[in-house]
Amino acid sequence: MASSSIVTRWLTLVACAVFACLAGCGGTAQHDLVAKTTITLWHNWQGADLAAKQQLIAAYMQGHPHVSVVLVQKADLANQAPAAIKSGVGPDVVAGPDNELGALVNAGVLQPADQWISPAFLQATYLPAAAAGLTFQGHAWGVPVSLEGVTLLYNKRLVSTSQLPITTDDLLTFNASYAADHPGHYGVVWDPTNGYYNAAFVYGFGGFYVQPDGTVGLDSAGTVQAGQFIADLRATLPAHLSQGVAGQLFGQGLAAAIIDGPWAYQDYATTAKIDVGFARLPLTSGHAATPFVNVESLWISRTSGAPAIAADLLKFLTTSSSAVTLAQRAQLVPANTQANQQSVVTNSAMLSGFVAQYATSVALPNTPYMDAIWTHVDAAWSAIWQGTATPTAALEQAQTAAQRDVAALGKTS
Repeated sequence: MASSSIVTRWLTLVACAVFACLAGCGGTAQHDLVAKTTITLWHNWQGADLAAKQQLIAAYMQGHPHVSVVLVQKADLANQAPAAIKSGVGPDVVAGPDNELGALVNAGVLQPADQWISPAFLQATYLPAAAAGLTFQGHAWGVPVSLEGVTLLYNKRLVSTSQLPITTDDLLTFNASYAADHPGHYGVVWDPTNGYYNAAFVYGFGGFYVQPDGTVGLDSAGTVQAGQFIADLRATLPAHLSQGVAGQLFGQGLAAAIIDGPWAYQDYATTAKIDVGFARLPLTSGHAATPFVNVESLWISRTSGAPAIAADLLKFLTTSSSAVTLAQRAQLVPANTQANQQSVVTNSAMLSGFVAQYATSVALPNTPYMDAIWTHVDAAWSAIWQGTATPTAALEQAQTAAQRDVAALGKTS
């Protein structure tokens, strides 16, 4: 009996040790040993972006054989995901841009990730704009994968770095002198009627469009100052200027520089065969220009049956190593701070050029109030550019209309 008892106790201790090693030493949670878990992720990734992320997800599953990640491509995530989640048949994880976060939170289809991904973790791991894009109502809602925003792209054959404008005053002077020296050509171009592109100067001058609590700032001093800057540009640029026209001018060598994003870079570098250089946007009254940056995000749905595992997957997809893979294979600008210090990024003129600008960027507002005022923002910029209203008058009119529409939404953010 004594011998049998000793053997039984020894086998029990061995089994416990093995289980403890599997559950702790290898990083596998105890509940993961019980049953295989499937994580469904809805996205709209394509091309090299999709291929690179599939590679990362395959690596995750190889290291976590108890987890199966199923990717489902959805063309209209903003509408399909909420409907499916409310019906109880949605995914565990939703991918999307940060500006959709507030609406999804208010619709009750996401769950806070604070238990696994805290606001402090976001701030310590990712660029400030990226961390801000995933924070809403004081909670962390997921992770930022990559960033997209604008900076100054210039044609090295037409202008040197030393000639580029340092301040907004310099930009006005540069545009005037370049046009005078090169008839039919232009200096720095972009769409001056577009609130997204003009945000760099609005926020740089200290203005803002709307705050998370619904406060509208279209008539703030900084926004009006940016409006005056745009009005002053009218003498140096074409009267009818959209981003498409600006791209054509730059692509054809008729503009020395353009304010644009990574989505346009390949067309300029490969199709138009321009030797593209990168520079920070001009200072606004001594302060850095602060463009909007789109934060590609991953969120956990309210109905996920395995939120802890979903959070672990999200963190894996945005580690420094994973971000470097995405940068290398899909030319995605990392949200991860450490990744931006790696040679794959620092040795790439394109990646490092955008990273330098994104250090002073602001996340595209994730409050639903922003959706309520875009029309009024763009109407004000159009009026300013067309000269049908002074910057002050155009922005005051937009302020009144925006406040009305924000009030109609209610103070829910």
